[in-house]
Amino acid sequence: MTLFGVVTARSQESPIDPVTVERISFLGLSTLGEAEARAALGIPMGSVLDTTAHVDRSQGLSRRLAEDGYLDATISIRIEPTGVPGRGHIHVQVDEGTRAVFGTITQVGADSLSNPVVARTSVPRAGDPFRRADLERSIKSWLDAYDEAGYPFARLRPVDVRVDRDSSGAPPRVHVTLRHEKGPQVHLASIDLKGATVTRPEVVARAIGFKPGQVYRQSQIEEGLARLERAGLVAEVGAAELVPGDDPARSRLRIQIRESASGSLAGIVGYSGLDQRLSGYLDFRLNNIAGTGRRLEARWSKVERASTLYHLGYREPFLLGRPIDLSLQLDHVIFDTLYTTTRSDLAMHWRIGGRTVGSAVVGLDQVVITSGLNRSESSARFAVQFDHDRRTPLLAPRSGWRTDLRLSRGKTLSGTYGQSVSGTLEPILAFDVRQELYRSVGQRGVLALLITARSLETNAAPVPQFELLPLGGALTLRGYREEQFYTPGYLLGQLEYRLLSDRNGSGVFLFTDVVVFAPQEAEATLWPRFDKTKVGYGAGLRVGSRSGRLGLDYGLAAGEGPLEGRFNLRAETAF
Repeated sequence: MTLFGVVTARSQESPIDPVTVERISFLGLSTLGEAEARAALGIPMGSVLDTTAHVDRSQGLSRRLAEDGYLDATISIRIEPTGVPGRGHIHVQVDEGTRAVFGTITQVGADSLSNPVVARTSVPRAGDPFRRADLERSIKSWLDAYDEAGYPFARLRPVDVRVDRDSSGAPPRVHVTLRHEKGPQVHLASIDLKGATVTRPEVVARAIGFKPGQVYRQSQIEEGLARLERAGLVAEVGAAELVPGDDPARSRLRIQIRESASGSLAGIVGYSGLDQRLSGYLDFRLNNIAGTGRRLEARWSKVERASTLYHLGYREPFLLGRPIDLSLQLDHVIFDTLYTTTRSDLAMHWRIGGRTVGSAVVGLDQVVITSGLNRSESSARFAVQFDHDRRTPLLAPRSGWRTDLRLSRGKTLSGTYGQSVSGTLEPILAFDVRQELYRSVGQRGVLALLITARSLETNAAPVPQFELLPLGGALTLRGYREEQFYTPGYLLGQLEYRLLSDRNGSGVFLFTDVVVFAPQEAEATLWPRFDKTKVGYGAGLRVGSRSGRLGLDYGLAAGEGPLEGRFNLRAETAF
C-alpha cells in the first residue's frame, strides 16, 4: 500500500503458473465494493495471470485501501484451478487492520491570509477517519480561496507526512504539513479576445463586468462568461485563460469566442385544412449592430379573419458599464374592423449573476374601438419579470431548466369589444409563468416538458377581447388554428420527444399538447374555472446548420382525421 507515493502496506502472494482468470472473489473488504476493488487490483477478467509479469499486482489495491485510511492492510492472493486446464479462479483475502485517523494538519505560510479567505476553506478535524480524498478536497478549498483573493498562481503542497502508531492499539494518526506559496496578487490589465471579427472588446468587457486593473477573482470571471453567453453577443464561449505578463501581477485575460450571426430572418406559414385558413409570422432581427451589442427587432404576424400584429423593439445593453439593459418596445394590433390596440413599453433589465435577469417595465396602453362605438382610451401599465435560465446549450437545449415569471397591472374597459356605455376603466392584473425542463435520453434523444400558466384578474365584465389571452397555433396549442380560442386563463402542458437532435437544432420530434382553460365569458380571476380541455398531437422535422434552420410541423386536434390537421412551415436564416 502507498501513502502519497510511498509504499507502506504489505502484500503476500503465492507463486502461480500462468492461468486465464475466469473469476475474482474478495474476502475481508468492508468499505470498497468488489467492482472498485477489482479495478484497483488491475487484473481484467479473461486476462492471463503470470507470476513474472504480475509481481506487484496487489499494490494497486493496497494503494486504494491506504487512500481510505487502511495503512496496515495485508493482501494475499490464492489461485483455485478450475476443471479446465490453464484456467482458474482468483481468491483475494484482505486484512484491512485498524483504520487510521487524521492527526495534526499544520499550515506553513498561511499566516498572511485574511479571515474571509480562511473562512472559505475546509480542514479535516483531528480524529476524523483518514481519507486522502478529504485531504485533497481541503487543498482544493484553499486554492479556490486563493483564487477568490486574487492569487491564482498560489501553490499548496504536502511537505511532510508522518504516521504515529500507538502500541496501546489506538488507531494510527496521520500528521500532515502543508506549505502555502501564494505568489503575487494578480491584477488584470486587459482582455485578449480571440475569434471576434465584429464584436468590440470593450463590449465584451462591459458584458462580463471587466475593469482594467481589477483584482482577479475566479467566481467573477465564471459569472461574467455565463452572462456573456446569454447576452446574445456570442454563440459560444470557451474557457478563459490567464496569460501572465512581464509582471505576473498584471496579467491578461484571454477569451475564445464564436460570434453569433449579426442578424436573422425567420418566418412561419400556417395552414388549417379543416377550415382553410392561413396564418403568417415574420421576424427580423439585428443582434449586434456595429459590434456594439445593440439590438433591433421587427415582427409581423397575421391570422386570416382575425388579428394583425406589428412589433418594433430596440435594446441598449450594459448601461454605464453596468449589467443593466434598456429596452423599448411598440406593439400595434388590428383586429378585423372591431378594434385596434397600441402598447408601448420602456423596460430596465438587470442581469443578476450569469443566469438570472430581473426586469421592471412601465408602459402605456391605448385602445380604439371601431365597432359601432368610436372610442379611444389610454391607461398606464406596470410590470415586473424574473427569468432564470439554466438550459444547456441555449440554441437546442439537451439538459437543464428555465423559469420565467411576469406580473403586470394596468386598467381596461368593460364589454366584449370595450363598448361599455359607462366608459369606466377597471384595474386588471395579468400573471404569466413558464417552466421548461430538458433531459437527455441516450446519445441523441431529448425529452422536453414545457408548462405555461396565464391568467387575468379584473372586475370588467365581460372582459374585452383585446385583453383576453389567445390560445391555439404553432406557439401554443398545436393542432388548432391560430388564436382559435380566447380565454381569461389557461394551463398548458407541452411534452416533446426529440430524436436525432444536434447542437444546431436538427432532429425529428413527436409532441402532445394538453390545455385546460376557462370559457371566454368566465369570471377573470388568477385561478379561473378551467371548464374546457383540448388536446393536440403530431410530429415535426427540423434541419439546422449555423446559417439557419428549416422546419415542418403537422398537428391534429383530438378526434380529427389524419387529413384534417394543421401545417406549419418554418424557415430561419442567419446573416
